[in-house]
Amino acid sequence: MEKNQNLNSKNYIEYSTKIFDSVNEERPSFIIKELEEKINDKDVKRVLAILLKYSINGNEQDVIIGTLKNTVNRTEKAKVIIQYLTEQFHENFDGKQEFNSYYKLMQYIKKEGVPFELTVEGTSMLTIKDKSNVKITRTVYDSENGKMNKIFVDDDIEMMKNQRNIEMLKYIKEKEQEKKWHARREKILNQLEKTGNDDKQKFINGEKITEFINNANEDNDIKRNLVSDYLVECFESNDANKINLANGYAQMQEKGYAINVRVALEEQRDKCYKLIQIEQDKQEVNEVQVKKILKLIDNINEYLNLFELVKEKRDWNASFTYKAKKLNFSEVKKLCELYSPNDKEILKYLELKEKTLSDEKLNKSGKNNEYMDSESIQNLDKFLVKSCVKDYTKPNNLYSAKNVVIENGKYMVNKLYGHIVREMIEYNSDIVGVYNKYAEKSYGVKTYPVDEQSDKEEDFSKTVKKVSEKIIEGDRIHPDFDDNGDR
Repeated sequence: MEKNQNLNSKNYIEYSTKIFDSVNEERPSFIIKELEEKINDKDVKRVLAILLKYSINGNEQDVIIGTLKNTVNRTEKAKVIIQYLTEQFHENFDGKQEFNSYYKLMQYIKKEGVPFELTVEGTSMLTIKDKSNVKITRTVYDSENGKMNKIFVDDDIEMMKNQRNIEMLKYIKEKEQEKKWHARREKILNQLEKTGNDDKQKFINGEKITEFINNANEDNDIKRNLVSDYLVECFESNDANKINLANGYAQMQEKGYAINVRVALEEQRDKCYKLIQIEQDKQEVNEVQVKKILKLIDNINEYLNLFELVKEKRDWNASFTYKAKKLNFSEVKKLCELYSPNDKEILKYLELKEKTLSDEKLNKSGKNNEYMDSESIQNLDKFLVKSCVKDYTKPNNLYSAKNVVIENGKYMVNKLYGHIVREMIEYNSDIVGVYNKYAEKSYGVKTYPVDEQSDKEEDFSKTVKKVSEKIIEGDRIHPDFDDNGDR
């Protein structure tokens, strides 16, 4: 069957999860309709089609979500299917990333032997999680004369169906593996209970460590929190290499903040120049207003010079300039807030940076670790290794906070996180080893190899020790930041 080029609006479906919003006045409705499906040039079969009718952007839509072949009580079975579909669509609107209701639907179909099949467009709609409007290719449609027409040939439809179904099939596979593992896990625990030694508790604790690492692998916030804790520990150590590592990361972060401050100030200065031009174009120039604007421009230039020194890590020079010119960051904060009202971190950075610039303990010795010199430097460095720098610069600006910090920062965080994970596995090698012994035999269960030859006398980091203890005890790992940026 050739693709029909005259279908116009029937070629695509407009869709958004927003149609399943509970406050939507025009609720979508499912309809069960018997249709004839053409198998070949001679034969047809009758199927029960499940259609979804709704309105979006003022356009009426009707979509064949799936079809049910001849079976006993197929109308009742279609109603059960509709219930699962409805639940999944609502979960998608709520932003839940799982496919729990779809999984239950597949379980129901398998258990009851229900000959139900989703269409390509039905599968596509079930995988959409965001609320933006999208266009979906239509493969079949109700011709309204009792027939279900195909827009593509069968082979193309099958290929499209396989492509759309990958995400949900992967989820189902993982759920099945999880189910098998839980059943096997219970047998393992019962078996270890009978041994009378402490292997059962080791297995449970090893499982906790492994699950934490598995979750952290997918959670950037956990990674960043672990790395920031590790870097603070590096600052407080006597190891020159660790101190250099922490300093390097903090300096990179600060360079990003300094770039963003300069971007914000330069934009406000450009606006000032435009205001002066507007004022000078008037017949009667307001000289008082012009003087105010020129004064602000002078101030901005002073701040720009200061943050150029900060960007280049010339802190002693920046401190001297700040004190000699009697600068105040209240104006800088206002200008940055005008540029990006929702960025609270840059305001926090300015507050902490001003304290270090006015700190008499900031020296010009250039020694390796200034962290221990004063509380203001400690607070700033802790903030820098824990914060997230935004990118104020335009995409085509090569020297941007994105290039300098964000991309390099992601790389460094991932590298340091990998080191922390390896250390955590080695620190917990006895319990992770017991867990691996049983878990690695189960397909799909993630384990982490333990190096039996590693040095068990290794000096493990405080971060790894503390986190490991909290995981095993079942405590919360990373409390929220308080108002001071500390935990």
